[in-house]
Amino acid sequence: MSTTDLIGTAEAARLLGRSARTVQRLVHDGHLTPAITAPGGINGAWLFNRSDIESVKSARDKDPAA
Repeated sequence: MSTTDLIGTAEAARLLGRSARTVQRLVHDGHLTPAITAPGGINGAWLFNRSDIESVKSARDKDPAA
């Protein structure tokens, strides 16, 4: 995996057209899985695979209720 394929929470939120808080909720609810969780316990930063976020966006575009 290339680090250029990794994006932070803010970029994931921008791609999804949602807030960073919504991305956090999606992770906590099990709808998104970070590729990397940085050290820091509960406050550790998340990095996501860009392709995973784009897949979620595509699925949501097809079914907005998802």
